[in-house]
Amino acid sequence: KVTGSLGGRVSRAEVQRELQEIYTALVSALGSGSLDGHGEAFGEVRALLSELSRNRAEQGFRPSETAVSVFSLKEVLEPALSGEDSDLQAYLKFSGLLDTLGLFTVETYTQAREELISAQAE
Repeated sequence: KVTGSLGGRVSRAEVQRELQEIYTALVSALGSGSLDGHGEAFGEVRALLSELSRNRAEQGFRPSETAVSVFSLKEVLEPALSGEDSDLQAYLKFSGLLDTLGLFTVETYTQAREELISAQAE
């Protein structure tokens, strides 16, 4: 899904590498027990998302195309849901975390895009 949304402008290998780095950092951050996407535990995740956002802004992608990389992680867990209330509650909390990180990605993308436009205007 992610590679399709990027319209072939980024290689499949590059997308897989980026997503693997984000996934690894996310799993590490989740190991802290925190679900606060703005918290210290998610610093590396935010750094990777900032880098992704800047790269996509430079490559001319739209913010929504960039955020898909984060939101697609929700699909990874869907098949594991058993229908139990505890699974649903955990999924909703994780989904909220990914929403926070996705919005962070859009905000970072927007800032990077504005900086690029300012630099080009000079």
